[in-house]
Amino acid sequence: MKKAEHRLKLNNTGAALVTVIVVIAFISVMVTVLLYSSGINTYMKTTDMKIKNNFYSAEIPLEQIRSLLVDVAGDAYEKTYKEAIASYAFNASVGAGNSNFNSEFVGNFQNIWSARCGVGVSNVTYIKSVVDSEYSGSIESTVVDLEPHETEGYLLLKGIKVRYVEDGYESVIETDYIIKVPEIDMDIKEPQKSWDVAAAEQDKAKSRKELDLLTCVNYYNWVKK
Repeated sequence: MKKAEHRLKLNNTGAALVTVIVVIAFISVMVTVLLYSSGINTYMKTTDMKIKNNFYSAEIPLEQIRSLLVDVAGDAYEKTYKEAIASYAFNASVGAGNSNFNSEFVGNFQNIWSARCGVGVSNVTYIKSVVDSEYSGSIESTVVDLEPHETEGYLLLKGIKVRYVEDGYESVIETDYIIKVPEIDMDIKEPQKSWDVAAAEQDKAKSRKELDLLTCVNYYNWVKK
């Protein structure tokens, strides 16, 4: 009887050892699965971050081009406004002010743009020269046109294409830019019989404060590939 009891105890000990091994193996599998899932998740997040950074880098030259257009629009607006103040009060007919302002703004924008480009310099070459050297090579455009729409009151800079490649990731963006004439009421509605200097100064200050040329230059036909 004692021998039988002794054998039974040995058998119980072996079963407990097997159970411990099975539990350890199961825990090891679970830990391995969790580590693998965590690794995949980290890899996906890292990849997503690199893709986003690549895309944001591709947008940098586009924003620099937009800043250039805003600057030209500012010069064109200032020149047009001064010309309007000097001439509309004497020569403009009732209701024709806004139309004249649109036409003159578009013409002034073209003239300022051409002057900045210089004689014999293409739009593409000029644009590349004002973009940071780190990104100028990413501009793949071969032809860029500045298309006026005087009646509608806007211009289109057409044909911008950027391809940015870094760390094996690539972003391609194609877009045009629309440059709208700043909204300003230049219409002569009726002759003035009196002039309120204080009110005029308040209107001038309000106009300068509210004018935001960034809203006048926007992306148009924007496509990411």
